[in-house]
Amino acid sequence: MGSVSTAPPFDGKSLVYRLGDQRYEKDFYNIYSALPNEMVSNATRQWINNAQIFSMTVGQGNSFFPFYSLQISVEEFYGDYRIRPEAVVTVEFFLTATDPQKRNPIIGKNRYTKRVTLKDNTPQSLVLGQQEALTQILKKYEMTLYKYAGNLPPPLGQ
Repeated sequence: MGSVSTAPPFDGKSLVYRLGDQRYEKDFYNIYSALPNEMVSNATRQWINNAQIFSMTVGQGNSFFPFYSLQISVEEFYGDYRIRPEAVVTVEFFLTATDPQKRNPIIGKNRYTKRVTLKDNTPQSLVLGQQEALTQILKKYEMTLYKYAGNLPPPLGQ
């Protein structure tokens, strides 16, 4: 796994609520235990390992030379309270080959947005909704990875 970035204003530990078309508000009293990019990175790595699409999926802090790299951009991660309470998560995945001889290393670029209706507007409900939205995104991306798997370039030296 490569880097995971999160777009502002969703890049901090505070829950974020959308209250108007151009109005977002951070909740400094209700916070995540980790940054959203760390949560998405760990969840994605575990998901891909459990799917067994690749022999292993490891984070950046290792000494293995990867054959492929997955970079992720979390574009939206908030509660939308304009009409009815919804959790909104948008994630973009960039899968590339690490072969320096390859002219176009991009294997796939995929963007998914999921909106999950919340039972109420509590912080607990928002967090559960975001987890459900991310789960739906990872299920969809897993199917995409299986499609890519048959056409992936062979690892270096093979």
